[in-house]
Amino acid sequence: MAELTGVTAGFPGGTSNVYTTPFPVRVGQRARGVSGEEYVFVDFAETAYSGMPVLINADFTASLLTAASGRGPIGIVVAGATSNNGGWVQVYGRVLMQVGINAASPSDAANGPTTLSTSAQTIFIVPTSVTSPAVLGYTSGNVSTASGKVVLGITVASDASPGDVSATTSATSHIGSEIAVFLNYPHIVHLNFGE
Repeated sequence: MAELTGVTAGFPGGTSNVYTTPFPVRVGQRARGVSGEEYVFVDFAETAYSGMPVLINADFTASLLTAASGRGPIGIVVAGATSNNGGWVQVYGRVLMQVGINAASPSDAANGPTTLSTSAQTIFIVPTSVTSPAVLGYTSGNVSTASGKVVLGITVASDASPGDVSATTSATSHIGSEIAVFLNYPHIVHLNFGE
């Protein structure tokens, strides 16, 4: 995990820690990593694991993505936390993100996320029903065919290839699959084409 730049006295020097109140920085505080990544300090509303996408609410609480998640910004959890913790979520730069809610395994190269160099770009979507773990799914194709809640600002990383997914099975973190993505201040939008 990247060290933060522009560190001031009392400011946490890294992004891999979680904190209990009183938090060392205010919620909503932004910080940059040495490679240009950007992070936001949030107050976790529920248990979340490293690599999980979460909704960043207006009060800078972070909640799990559900079918009821509306519009708003998304961050990727840096280190696992519970509902009494504050910690960092990444909103810009390359990161490993957990993926799921698809019938095909993300590790299946024929059906997994695709890169920008293909004709079928990966579109990340919010689940339409309760999933466990609460993560984003994906579809390949044109954004106009992905009716529902779509996440703009997340693309498969340029150095990842279809099927380039690692599985995580540790009981202390999420259980599922991850793929390298590039974040550009991701947010949920609601699309309904043809309605």
